[in-house]
Amino acid sequence: MRIRVSGFPPITSKEEIKRIFSALGTVIDVQKRPGKSVAYVTMPYDYQAMKALFALNGSKILGRRIVVEEDC
Repeated sequence: MRIRVSGFPPITSKEEIKRIFSALGTVIDVQKRPGKSVAYVTMPYDYQAMKALFALNGSKILGRRIVVEEDC
């Protein structure tokens, strides 16, 4: 399942995003363009992706509230 993550500080690295999501399941890939506050996280198991979505949506990364949603 591919998840869209937005709202984090643009300086947040792909590695930091992967570390955060890996705490909740397996992460296959993180796509993020430098200087942007949108990333796409791919997780192989839907139940892990949904767990991450519910756990992280509305949480804060470096003081900014993030939005985590399924990428359609």
